[in-house]
Amino acid sequence: MFIAYINRDATRFKQHLQASFDAHMNASATPKRVFDAFGALTFPAHLKKADVLALANSLGNNITFPNFEQLEERANIWLVQAHAAKFSGLSAQQKAVVNALVSLRNHVAHRSQRSLDAMNEALAQGALHPTGIRRLNNRFHNVGAWLKATPVGGADSRLATIIRVLDEVGATF
Repeated sequence: MFIAYINRDATRFKQHLQASFDAHMNASATPKRVFDAFGALTFPAHLKKADVLALANSLGNNITFPNFEQLEERANIWLVQAHAAKFSGLSAQQKAVVNALVSLRNHVAHRSQRSLDAMNEALAQGALHPTGIRRLNNRFHNVGAWLKATPVGGADSRLATIIRVLDEVGATF
């Protein structure tokens, strides 16, 4: 999503690159003097998708964020306001569901104590309460059974609820 938005309008991303470059140049006198005498930093009118990918993550990995707060922060740095506003415009509940999903994914993938603790913490957030996926007092260890279960008074399983909320999030973009 970030790559597509940057590719559509790279104005803010170019400003970020320029600011990063300037900060690096100003960190040492010699490179700055050489650049001031012989260099020039110019960007094409339109950055190609391959250039955006390489500049956003030089390792070629997917662009990921450990939580929604960092995703929103990066959106405000890299994306023009119209696109960044789509991320900041989500409700606290929708942001909490995204964070919960990241922690669920990490726990399923890693099965470590750290990922279990992070998952239980993310699922204890108050913004999740109206969804029915908020973890109440008990920590849980069997994520599959928890996802398949239907909360008391709910009509859908927790997994179906998560998918529904994510569909709503996706529809805003």
